[in-house]
Amino acid sequence: MQRARPTLGLPRRRKHRIRLAGAVLVSCLVAACAGVAAGRTLVVRKPPITVHIVANGQARVIQAFGDQTVTSVLIMAGVVPRTGRLLAVHSHKVLDPKRHTFLLKVDGRPATGASRVVNGTTVSVVNGADEIEGTVRTAVIIPPAPLPAVMTHVHHRGVPGIAEEVKGVHSGEVISLSVLRAPVAPRVDTDRVVALTFDDGPTPIWTPAMLSMLASKGVKATFCEIGQQVRARPALSRAVIAGGHQLCNHTLDHQEHLDRAPHAQVVQEIKGGAEAQLSVGLPRTPYYRPPGGSLGPDVTATAKAVGEQTLFWKVDTEDWKKGATAASILAKVQAEVNPGAIILMHDGGGNRGATVIALGLAIDWLRSQGYGFTFPLID
Repeated sequence: MQRARPTLGLPRRRKHRIRLAGAVLVSCLVAACAGVAAGRTLVVRKPPITVHIVANGQARVIQAFGDQTVTSVLIMAGVVPRTGRLLAVHSHKVLDPKRHTFLLKVDGRPATGASRVVNGTTVSVVNGADEIEGTVRTAVIIPPAPLPAVMTHVHHRGVPGIAEEVKGVHSGEVISLSVLRAPVAPRVDTDRVVALTFDDGPTPIWTPAMLSMLASKGVKATFCEIGQQVRARPALSRAVIAGGHQLCNHTLDHQEHLDRAPHAQVVQEIKGGAEAQLSVGLPRTPYYRPPGGSLGPDVTATAKAVGEQTLFWKVDTEDWKKGATAASILAKVQAEVNPGAIILMHDGGGNRGATVIALGLAIDWLRSQGYGFTFPLID
């Protein structure tokens, strides 16, 4: 008769549950081991790869895992390709940060950042080279020194100089300036010449009389005309030009004391006189003559802005004074003239009969003293 095994006092149902739990635990361990085994199998399927990097002549080797691109392996290697810049010729300021792109190659063939690499691949990088902009050579006009603000004597105009300038094509930076011909400054004419000038015309009697006298003597002069009178008698102004003489702007309305006038009035008078002459088809005048000799910084600056040289005088014949005679006018010329002098007379503003007579006498006397006649500005 067999003896029954001890059951440790556990009921039959409890024993069944213990056996079932053990089976489940074994199954979980098997599954876990299978999972670990599977994971080890995936790592084995992606072995490390070796990539050679050659960046601007510097070689290095890196190891990566799995599929990689050119960009990713360059990041791993700490290589940042650089584009070539366009630089200014003097300051080297960057004009174009992407002038020349960098070059990528995989195993000697052109590639991009998205190109794939495999084990043993060689990736080469050549940075874009910086470029200094080109230069251009140009001729530059060097202006001469300016004329004096106010002219009392005949001047030769200055002569511009010429230089060769080398500068950057894009930046315009100047790197050299070679003077080929130096400018010549304006200068007073020290020869025995004078410039005759007449103010306050044109007038229907005295302007033709002056023109006739000048023509008989073969002398050219400068007529400083009032704008409103030019508009009223444009044919007389054209006769001045036709005779080979020059015109000068003597304001619009002959307003004196412009040195104390508001700026707007100064502009109105000076610019208005110039525009009056242009409005009847006369050429632009090179000079401005201030009525009454009224001068000041605003007057000369406004004349310059209009493009006119302020014209004064060395000899005031005072033919405008009450009681002036041909003899008194001539005496003023004889007493005050010197080489290059600008002489003031009038062809308007009253009876100029004495001036006409004195004009002929003065021309003859000046010639006897070796003087010639010219315009205030000689080219």
